Amino acid sequence: MITQYELPAYVREIMNGATYSDLTARMETNVYTSLQSFTRYTTKAFVEHNMKLAQQCCALAERLYVNGDTIVKNAIENIFVYAFPVFLSCNKKDYAQVRTLLPAPLYNVYVKQVMQSGC
Repeated sequence: MITQYELPAYVREIMNGATYSDLTARMETNVYTSLQSFTRYTTKAFVEHNMKLAQQCCALAERLYVNGDTIVKNAIENIFVYAFPVFLSCNKKDYAQVRTLLPAPLYNVYVKQVMQSGC
């Protein structure tokens, strides 16, 4: 099980050596700060159409969600999944590709969030 104390190390690992140095500089040992930086990093990958990196980020998010403790899962749901509309706000051509990169467990959480909000 991945704890809130281990999560920043996982996030730092994927962001290590990144060209987005402004984002990696914000990394701390706090689970929420780490996930906010990771989400910005992932968003930037999608916006720049760096689908290989976006896929790696989504795979890590899924692994953190599936194997994380309650705090990690809640943080993923409330920070990373909450950013899905930004990921999905692309043209129709890119939408299909972006949608296939989103992990099923996290996409299901997103759909549940949307349904509960009445959107």
